[in-house]
Amino acid sequence: MQPLNCKWSIRILSLISAFLLIGKRPAPIPISRSLGDPNTPTSNINQVQLGSLLNHRFNEDWAIHSRFLASFDDVNQTFVTPTPAFNPARALDQATGIMQRNVSYEENNNEKYATNLDLTEKLIWALAT
Repeated sequence: MQPLNCKWSIRILSLISAFLLIGKRPAPIPISRSLGDPNTPTSNINQVQLGSLLNHRFNEDWAIHSRFLASFDDVNQTFVTPTPAFNPARALDQATGIMQRNVSYEENNNEKYATNLDLTEKLIWALAT
């Protein structure tokens, strides 16, 4: 019997800010410049993924493989967009300098789990003639 082979991985993602891209490179804009609405609160996106892979070979013909993934998401986002969103030029009153805006908030807290178990066998096919 072969020894048990097991792998674990943890991945933590956190979005701090978004980048404006030109082609495949970040735009040459100073980090201190904000392209968003100054009244938009800070958004938070956090994701943690925990996974495992377990392999065991019983003999040359039989093996078992098991995978597990747990994903935990925590998202709090506020969006400030011009009204109407599809025509921002109409949202700005040129005479007063006031822009009409919509404020929306999204909160998602998710837990997702996935697993599978594979039992493999080596088969030898023989054709009778």
